Amino acid sequence: MSSTATVTVAAKSISKSTDRYSVIQLSPSKRRCLSDEGCRKPTTQELWAWTLTPDAVAPCSLRDVLQMKENDTEDNSDFFWLGRVPCRTVKVVGMVIGVQAYEKRVIYSIDDGTSVVDCNHLQMPPPKTVQSKSQPPKKPEPEPLPKPIAYVGQFVRVIGKVQRKFDSRQIIIERIVRCSSANDELNHCRAVRELHRMTYSLDEPFSIPPLPTLPPPPMTPARIQEPSTPSTVVSDSESSATYSPTKSEAGQLVCLSFSFETPQKLRHPSRLHSRDLTDNTFRIYMKHYMDHAPDFTPEPVRESDYDSDMAVGTSLTLVPSTPTKPSRHRHEDHTPRAKITAGTSESTPRPRVPALRFGGSEPIYSTTVSSAKPQSNIRGFTLSYLRRVPELRELAKRVVKRRIKEERKKAKETGASQKRRTALESNIGPKMKRLFQWAIVLLLKEGGVVLWDGESRPILDNPCSEMSRLWRSSNSTIGADSTVFSVTSGTIREIDDDELSDPGVDEEIYLPLKPAYLAVEVEKAIKALSDAAEKMRHNASDPRVLTGGFTKDSILSFMKKDDRWRHIGDWHVEDALKFLELEGRAWCIGKGRWVLTL
Repeated sequence: MSSTATVTVAAKSISKSTDRYSVIQLSPSKRRCLSDEGCRKPTTQELWAWTLTPDAVAPCSLRDVLQMKENDTEDNSDFFWLGRVPCRTVKVVGMVIGVQAYEKRVIYSIDDGTSVVDCNHLQMPPPKTVQSKSQPPKKPEPEPLPKPIAYVGQFVRVIGKVQRKFDSRQIIIERIVRCSSANDELNHCRAVRELHRMTYSLDEPFSIPPLPTLPPPPMTPARIQEPSTPSTVVSDSESSATYSPTKSEAGQLVCLSFSFETPQKLRHPSRLHSRDLTDNTFRIYMKHYMDHAPDFTPEPVRESDYDSDMAVGTSLTLVPSTPTKPSRHRHEDHTPRAKITAGTSESTPRPRVPALRFGGSEPIYSTTVSSAKPQSNIRGFTLSYLRRVPELRELAKRVVKRRIKEERKKAKETGASQKRRTALESNIGPKMKRLFQWAIVLLLKEGGVVLWDGESRPILDNPCSEMSRLWRSSNSTIGADSTVFSVTSGTIREIDDDELSDPGVDEEIYLPLKPAYLAVEVEKAIKALSDAAEKMRHNASDPRVLTGGFTKDSILSFMKKDDRWRHIGDWHVEDALKFLELEGRAWCIGKGRWVLTL
């Protein structure tokens, strides 16, 4: 082959290769992940840790409980797979078809139409009574069987951990409540089907969802009128909640948390050791109760309850007084009683009733259920309310008695008279009151609580507040509903050794300082600072002297001009700013400076 032919062939091959490369369509490059956390698959330990959170509670059917696949890894991660979602704690709704009560547990057999599963409800043993050495030993009586919460034929809602039992599975109950209607089971089944379609049965891998944000409180607390007669009916707040997953949540697990938030459980006050009965322990328990007490939900007032002027007058005269136990002996050093003046009664002061209107076509009672604005459920705590909480009162009594025991021991060593030692034991009531006062003042100085200018929680005869989830069982971490954190009149009469004074009319109201509440005030402070800076910017000759945004220190200095916020620290403001950032209401522009979003 000649050199000319070789050059021609080479030129043709080059031209062909050029044409071939000229028609190639380059596909757009894939978008790179901004962070490694969004690209990598979560490990088994991370999934197991997420299943322990309250947001990992999965609504499902009983058939799902039996058909869930166990995690087959060898790292002791005991959870199941509900489709593509890791699951350890479930929520089911069904009918009770069997109840078996034992000494330490109650087993409910529940049927929801898809299958039948036994639910084991462990019971907390009652505290043992300490017998006096001077009394002869008594023969222990057999403990009665625990009383079931629901019976055959009733519908219940159960939240608990799935556990293997022989060749089947059972649910270890963490919480069980009766349903207010049989429609709750139908609503639950409809929500489960939607979750299977939108979340459980997707093909894409599961990713741990971000932490949910709490809704902010209203800007201005609304005054809520009190019904004339205290309500004693327990309403199931969860029965009215329905799930409506959206398409935007298909890639992530729908928020499966409920209306309650599981707090960290503390040991029940009756089970504390003697070495733990200190003033600081009492302060911690009081703050724990104020942080996790359920929101107050007043009953709506209907106009039909006030059909006539006579009915209004009768209802105002039939307001019951706060139950107090009459003391066995009258002492001058007892808790001081509120002075009774002419024209007043001995009943507990109630919230003021709005002025009545007896003319024209206007309704007699000014507040109606047809109000367009939702009313706030934020209620503060008074010292009288806290002193009537059975668990706090029992703990205060134990702390005071331990202190009296130490003082009596010292008095005996110094050779004090018997009269002085007897006087120490007779001052339990005033010392308990001073302990409550000391704890609330210390919490106020620490910034744990603030003064509240809104409504306070009313002292009702039986508010029925289920707070058993605050206490930790002695044998496991599962809460027992047998320990009820409620202010009942019967419990008060059992634990009272002194007579409680009636609440004052102008008692100070305290509110636990939480980021959701403080965020509203921080938002107001930033807006006020922004308005002042904008005004200075217009008046200044050089606008560049003013920089944008405000630091947490400047926000704190502005807020401390109000005496109510003088005890809060910069860490409180920082938590509130992070809450506003999660809510999308504020953001950091750099160098620790914050501005509000538009």
